[in-house]
Amino acid sequence: CPDHGLGCHVTHPALIMDLAPSILSALQTTGDTTAISDTIFAALVEVCLHAVVQKKRNVDESLDTSKFGTCDVGILKQSYAAITTLVVEAARVDANVSTLVSVLEECKMAADRIETFTELFLKRKSEVRAVLGSTRSTVPHVVDVDWRLDYYMKDNQLERVNKPLYVINLLTEEVGSQQQKRVQFACTAEQLQDLVGKLKDAARSIEKASAM
Repeated sequence: CPDHGLGCHVTHPALIMDLAPSILSALQTTGDTTAISDTIFAALVEVCLHAVVQKKRNVDESLDTSKFGTCDVGILKQSYAAITTLVVEAARVDANVSTLVSVLEECKMAADRIETFTELFLKRKSEVRAVLGSTRSTVPHVVDVDWRLDYYMKDNQLERVNKPLYVINLLTEEVGSQQQKRVQFACTAEQLQDLVGKLKDAARSIEKASAM
């Protein structure tokens, strides 16, 4: 990067918005004029924005497929999910026009459709961000962990096993509550290594996000 020195690292817009490959693929289908007409595309974006603002989680409640003519229902639902995800992620990271254009161009979307989406999104962006800001997660968080190593000699059929198992205890706590719950599970050494690897991947993702 000439403006930022040799050590500059540019994060891809799709990664900033945490858009999975399946969502990007669905957005490419959404941009296909042979699958979805321009009129239906604009109407679909408005439906998705309205659903997010109104906190409608049921696709059948939000998406009245009878109003979209002969458009394939499967493609409609796939596009609805993709656009809704894009709307939420774009609002979450406060994406600007250039970021949106970069993502949609990669999805092979035509310039007029990109313009349609960005205009409609920007009109309701503040509403979407307000909804996201008022939505609080109630997922318990881990406050402590302990483990022990057990060595199982026989299984329920009394056959010799000789297999070590790790017993993991997670102590969790709800946000705003002092009540704690214990979550216990057992795993083999290989399963534990896999879990540790995934947790390290998650930690690296958080570090990257916080460095932006």
